[in-house]
Amino acid sequence: MNELRLKRLRIFNHEKTEYDAIQAALTLKLLKTLRSIENRIARLEEAVLKTVTRIKTNITRLTSVFLPVTLLDTKGMGCIKSIVIRSDTKDFRLSLFIDDLLVFDNDFSWFEKMSPYLKEIVALEANGDYIFAVYDLKFTTSAKVIAKPITNEVTILKEVYINYDLAIT
Repeated sequence: MNELRLKRLRIFNHEKTEYDAIQAALTLKLLKTLRSIENRIARLEEAVLKTVTRIKTNITRLTSVFLPVTLLDTKGMGCIKSIVIRSDTKDFRLSLFIDDLLVFDNDFSWFEKMSPYLKEIVALEANGDYIFAVYDLKFTTSAKVIAKPITNEVTILKEVYINYDLAIT
């Protein structure tokens, strides 16, 4: 009977040892998988931190601007929040390029006629000044605004306000 007991004990110990070995192997495999997942998460977090976009707001005020002039020429992704021009004359032409495409290339009179129909544009006469404003033009690669005189006379814009956001990665 002692032999039978000893044999059972050996079988139990052998099974227990085999069970422990399997458990250890599975635990090791699980730990390796967890480390791999942790490494992947760390790499993803690093990639996300690199691509987090910050916004830089640029605000400029210009006075007595002689034409022709490039009012804005920027590369990258962003949004022209507003460009407001105040002038004594309406004898100027504006060219707006968004993502290297010419969006508008017209004189003040055209913008004045179209402003009731285009939410991004306001052009009006107030107290002897001609006011032109463009709002909320989003761009992904570039934005450029050029003001040119229509006549051969010297053309000066009284004031120009430029406010745009640029994404910084």
